[in-house]
Amino acid sequence: MVDAVTTLTTDESGRVVRLLGVIRDATDRRRGEEEMRRVRQWLEYAERIGETGSWAFDLKSRTVWASPEARRIYGMGDRPFTIAEVQQIPLAEYRPALDQAMRNLVERDQPYAVEFKVRRLADGALIDIRSMAKYDRVNGLVIGVLQDVTERKRTEERFQEQSAQLANLSANMPGIMYQLVTRADGSRRFQYVSESARSVLGIDPAAVVADFNVFGRLVHPDDRQEFESRMASFSRNPRPWHWEGRVVVDGRTTWIQSSSTPRALADGATIWDGVVVDITANKQALA
Repeated sequence: MVDAVTTLTTDESGRVVRLLGVIRDATDRRRGEEEMRRVRQWLEYAERIGETGSWAFDLKSRTVWASPEARRIYGMGDRPFTIAEVQQIPLAEYRPALDQAMRNLVERDQPYAVEFKVRRLADGALIDIRSMAKYDRVNGLVIGVLQDVTERKRTEERFQEQSAQLANLSANMPGIMYQLVTRADGSRRFQYVSESARSVLGIDPAAVVADFNVFGRLVHPDDRQEFESRMASFSRNPRPWHWEGRVVVDGRTTWIQSSSTPRALADGATIWDGVVVDITANKQALA
């Protein structure tokens, strides 16, 4: 590949009397330009995959640069935008916090990491955004990224709703609801223990989740070996669990019944969805 530059010299009548030309090998330059085009395409593709766009505020000219993905997320189209115009896109309730975060970044070099909602310009859809930025003080540029986290927010909201429903359900049950995770190597931990553990066993659910042995130490000494042996066996070969035994709570012996059903997890572990009930009254009635 070559670049050619020519210069024509004419006489008074307009006739060409001299032709000068320069031919240069443009192979390296053209390859460099092609490589830059590929890199830009790859970056734009990566931004689309991650639903993450790039942006910059020029504090001197008060203008905005935004990558194609950032423009898509905000629904901005192709026209130029000023900083003032872009700042109108987030919902008004977030404006004070966003302004304060920007001042903290520019004036105090404090981290800029914010979450807010925008009404997308193109279709009016409500979008959840997470944005982070750094300040280039030399050039007067605030350079950042923004990500559409709408789906993540919806998932979190659904999880919170389901957790609240589970908490309400477990609070009205006579026993303890739990989720126990076990592995073939014998390790085990509670992933969830309902609040009723306080009334049934006199223990803090958070403490049991943090340390399985908080529960294990409650098992009556005469039942502990059989309990541990069964736990090891069921961890190696998961199957529906059913165990009756004694626990010692504040010096008082209580009979409990534990039942659960195993589910295999993708990482090879097993999760047990189960319930523990106090059966002391039944045992005393049969005595």
